[in-house]
Amino acid sequence: VADFSIGYFQMKPSFVEQLEDYLSQNPISSVSLASSKTFPQQSKKAERQIRLQRLKDFQWQLQYAHAFYQVVLNRFPELCDWAPQERIAFAASAYNFGFEESATDINAWRCTEAFPYGKKYEGPQATYADLAISFYEKLMIQSNR
Repeated sequence: VADFSIGYFQMKPSFVEQLEDYLSQNPISSVSLASSKTFPQQSKKAERQIRLQRLKDFQWQLQYAHAFYQVVLNRFPELCDWAPQERIAFAASAYNFGFEESATDINAWRCTEAFPYGKKYEGPQATYADLAISFYEKLMIQSNR
C-alpha cells in the first residue's frame, strides 16, 4: 500500500487514518470530521480509496487540517495558554513528527533541522517549527498593513 504525501498540505493517508481513529475514540464537538470515519463500504480497500479521493480534494484537506489542529489542542490543552508563535511551533512539529507522540518528544523534534530533505541530510536545513513561525509572522505583517 502506498503512503505518500498528497496536496497542498502534504498529508499522507496514514496520517488521516490516525486522525479518524483518534476522533472515533475521542470525539471533539468542534470537529465535523468525527463522522467521516463512517465510510459507505466497510472494506479496508474501499476505505483507502475513499480516503485517497478525499485527500485529492482541497476542501477535505482543509477539514483534515482543522481536525488536526483541534486534536492537538485536545491532546495538549496547555497550548491554549501559550503565545501564538509557540502554539504554531508545537503544532508544526506535531504535524511532521506525529500528533500521537508525547509532548516531550514533539518538543525535542521542534529543534530538529529536517526540512526539506529529512533528518539524515547533512546540508543546511530548517526546522518545521521555524518555517511555520516565519510564515505566521509574514502573514501578521501583511495583515497589519
